[in-house]
Amino acid sequence: MGPGTLAVLPEDITLEPGTGAASEAVVTSSLYGRASNDVVVHWQGISVRCRVPGRRYLVGERVVVGISRAMSYEADAAIRPALQAASVR
Repeated sequence: MGPGTLAVLPEDITLEPGTGAASEAVVTSSLYGRASNDVVVHWQGISVRCRVPGRRYLVGERVVVGISRAMSYEADAAIRPALQAASVR
């Protein structure tokens, strides 16, 4: 399989309190919800939206991100060269 897209639903992302690891994310938004909290983290250069039950994370808090399930889609042949060029940068 070559270049493609990885799709992750917000419900399939888990957060744990930070441990000091280099790959930690930083909470940039945290909204309380009845069944789960809507949290946005800055992780590996991108913003990731999560829906996590239980504890409310605070803005600025460092967290470890986990992905329990993801879907991958192979790039369409027409856009494959553009994706390969972008990944070289």
